[in-house]
Amino acid sequence: MYELRLDPQDVGKVIGRQGMTINAIRSLLLAGSAKKGLRCSLEIVEDRPAS
Repeated sequence: MYELRLDPQDVGKVIGRQGMTINAIRSLLLAGSAKKGLRCSLEIVEDRPAS
């Protein structure tokens, strides 16, 4: 499991139009892990700055 920690303002930019950007990132991650015989997933985590 990989976590992509982002500022809440940047989440929309990474997801992209209709999720195309995040799906491309996930596809690359899956292809790379499949070459090594592994399974992995990517989760977006909104990282709130410390107050």
